[in-house]
Amino acid sequence: DKDMVHVIWRDISENKKLQEKLIEAKNKAEESTKAKSEFLANMSHEIRTPMNGIIGMAHLALQTELNEKQRNYIQKIDSNAKSLLGIINDILDFSKIEAGKLNIERTKFDLSKVIDSIINMVEFKAHEKNLEIVLDYGTNVGRKFYGDSLRLSQILTNLVGNAIKFTEKGEVGIYIEKVANNRFRFEVRDTGIGLGPEQQKRLFKSFSQADGSTTRKYGGTGLGLVISKQLVELMNGRIWVESEKGKGSRFIFEIDLVEIEENESAFRTFDGRKTLIVDDSSSWHEILKPVLEKFGMKVDSAMSGREALEKMHECKNRYDVIFMDWDMPELNGIETTHAINRMCENCSRKGYCDMKLPVNVIMISAFRQDAIVYQAKKAGIDIFLQKPINPFLLNDILSGIFYGDVIVHSNKSEENEKILRKKVTTLKGSRILLAEDNETNQEIITGLLEESGIDIDIAINGKEAIEKYKKARKESNGYEMILMDIQMPVMDGLEAAKAIREIDKGIPIIALTANAMKEDVEKSTEIGMNEHLIKPIDVNKLYILLLKYVPRKAEMKESADGEDMKKTEQKVEIPQFSSIDVSKGLSHLNGNRKLYMRILHNFYEDYRDMNWEGMEEDQFKRTVHTLKGLAANIGAEKLHEIAKDLEKDGDGFLLQKLYRELNKVIEELEKIEILRDADSEKENSKRKKMDSETRRRLFAMMKEAVASRKPKRCESAIKEIEKYRLEGEDRILFDKLKKLVNRYRYKEAIKLLEGE
Repeated sequence: DKDMVHVIWRDISENKKLQEKLIEAKNKAEESTKAKSEFLANMSHEIRTPMNGIIGMAHLALQTELNEKQRNYIQKIDSNAKSLLGIINDILDFSKIEAGKLNIERTKFDLSKVIDSIINMVEFKAHEKNLEIVLDYGTNVGRKFYGDSLRLSQILTNLVGNAIKFTEKGEVGIYIEKVANNRFRFEVRDTGIGLGPEQQKRLFKSFSQADGSTTRKYGGTGLGLVISKQLVELMNGRIWVESEKGKGSRFIFEIDLVEIEENESAFRTFDGRKTLIVDDSSSWHEILKPVLEKFGMKVDSAMSGREALEKMHECKNRYDVIFMDWDMPELNGIETTHAINRMCENCSRKGYCDMKLPVNVIMISAFRQDAIVYQAKKAGIDIFLQKPINPFLLNDILSGIFYGDVIVHSNKSEENEKILRKKVTTLKGSRILLAEDNETNQEIITGLLEESGIDIDIAINGKEAIEKYKKARKESNGYEMILMDIQMPVMDGLEAAKAIREIDKGIPIIALTANAMKEDVEKSTEIGMNEHLIKPIDVNKLYILLLKYVPRKAEMKESADGEDMKKTEQKVEIPQFSSIDVSKGLSHLNGNRKLYMRILHNFYEDYRDMNWEGMEEDQFKRTVHTLKGLAANIGAEKLHEIAKDLEKDGDGFLLQKLYRELNKVIEELEKIEILRDADSEKENSKRKKMDSETRRRLFAMMKEAVASRKPKRCESAIKEIEKYRLEGEDRILFDKLKKLVNRYRYKEAIKLLEGE
C-alpha cells in the first residue's frame, strides 16, 4: 500500500562498542610504541657515555709503548667498541624517528665540504679493496645551500659505506644533479653483488638486510637503510633502488635543498684554454670533461700514456694544462710526464715551438703516497689532486695557474689560521661594538682579538647597544662594525639591529647566535644584518668577516709576538677531563690555552651555584640557551647535546639529565680550582712585601689602566702588583679586581677602586 511506511530497526550499539575498543587499542599501541622508542633513545644515550670512555681510553693506550700482543688486544677492543657504538647510534636515531623526536634543521652549508668529509671517512676502506671512488657534480649544481647537512651526510655515508661493503672490484660513485628548482638528486652507484627483485622488496625495512646470509658475512644492524629512508622523507624526499643481481646497484634519493644564489658565479671561466685528460678509466673522462667544458675549456682525451704522447707528438697539439692519472698500465703518469718533457725539449731545440717547460701537469691519483709525490716533483709536477676531484677546488687551482691571483686551498687549516691571524693585525686602531649579555662569550671574542689591536666596546643588551652606537656616532671615530647577539635581556638583538638600521643603512651588523635554523637566518637578514656568525664561533670566519667589512689601517704585523705568545701558551698545562673534550674547546679559541683556562674558570664560577629553581620561564629558557653555546665552546659535548634537546622540547627527564651532566663538569673543574688556589697561595708567600708608597703607586697605575679599558694595559698592571705579597683586605680587593678585569667589567672595577 502506498500509505504504508516500512521501518528497519538495527541495533548498532555492539558495533559502536567495537569501534571504541579498536580506537582505544590503536591509541594504546601508539603510546606503547612511543614509550618503547623513548626508552630505547634514553638507554642509547646512557650507553654511549661508557662506550665513548672505552674508545677514548683505548685510543690513549694505543699512543703508549706496547708490545705486539698488547697492541693487538687493544686494537681489537678499539675496533669492536667502534662497531658497537655504530650499532648504538643506529638504534638511537631509529628510536628518535619512531618517537617523533628527530627534527630536520635548516642551516647554511657548503655541499663540497660535506662530500669531501664523507669521502675522507670511507676512502681507506675503498683503497683496501682497490676500489675507485668516483664523484660527479652536475654542471648546474651549486655550492652553498640551506638544509640539514648532518643528516644528508648520514644518508650518503650509509649508502656509500654499503656500496663499498658489497663491492669487491670496480668502482663506487656519488652522482649529484639538480632536477628542479631547490630539488636535488643524489645517486650512489656500485659495481657490486647487486640485488634481485625479492631482495629489493626487503630493503628499507627495520632490522632487515637484503639477504639474511649476508648478515654474517658483512655485519650490520639492518637499520641503516630504514633510517636513511625516514631521514629522506623528513626532508620531503623519496628514495629507491635500481639493481640487478650480479650487476651492481644504484641507490637514488631526491630531497629539497634551498640553493643559495651567490652574487658571482661559483666558477671562473678560462675561455679558449686547451686541456688534455690522460686516464685509463672512461668514467673519469665522462666526469671530468663536462666540468672542464663548463669552465670554458677545450678538452681532448687520451686513454693511455702512449696515446697522450701521440697527441703531443711534434707539438701538433699544444695544451695549456694536462690532467695526468698516476696509475695506468704500460706507462704510468710520472713516466708519461717525463716523456712529454723530453719531447717538448727536443721540439724547442729544433725550433718547432717555444713551449715553456715544464708543461703544466696536474697529477691525479686515487691515493696519496709520499714516494709518489716525491717522484712527481722530480718530473716537474707541483700540483697533486686526489680522486675524487672537487670541482670547486679544481676551479681555484686553474685560477691560480692561469691568473695567479687565487691561493690554492690547503688542507692545513692551522696555516690558514696563522695567515688570517696576521692579516687581522692590519685592522689595528679599528673600533667595533660587541653587544653580548654573557660575560664568557664577551671574553671569548675579546680574547680572540686581543692581539689584533682592535678596540672593542661592550654592550650587555640591545638597549645599551643602541645608546652606545648613538653616542659613538657623534664622536669622530664611530664604530666600524657591530657584532650583535640575538638573544639578550631588556631588548634582543633583532630589535636593536632594526633600530640601528633606521638610522644607518651602511654599518656592517653581524648576528651572533647559537641557533642556526633557516628561520633565524631569514629574520636577521630581513632586518638588514649582513652576516650570521654561529656559536661556538668559527675563529676563521670571524677573522674573514672582520677583514671583509672593516677597512685596513696598518701594516701586517710579523709573527714575532705570535711566536712569543705560542711559547707562553706551551707553558700552560691543561689536564685531561672525562666530560670535556679539550681539543674541541681549544679549536674554538684558536688554540689559545691561556684564554681556554680563563674560560673554564669563568664557566665554573658561573654555574657552580646556579639556582635553577628560582628562575622565571624566560630566564630559564635564556639560561639553557646560553649554557648550550658555552658547553660547546669549552668542549663539553654531552652537556651541549642535552641542553640543545632541552631547549627544543622542555622535557623534565632531560632537565634531570642536564643537572647530572652539569654537576659532572663542575666537579671536574673544581679540582683545577683547588689546585689553582693552592698554587696562588704558595706563589703569594714567596713574593716581597709591599710598603704603603708602592701600594699607592701600583693601585693608582691599576686605576689608570682600568679607565683606559685596554686589556693589555690592565694585564700589565696586574703583573706588576703580582710581584708583591698581598695580605688581608688588599688580597681580597685584588682578587675581586682581577675577576672583574678578566671579565671586562671595567665600570665595576673602577667603582671598586674608587671605594677602597
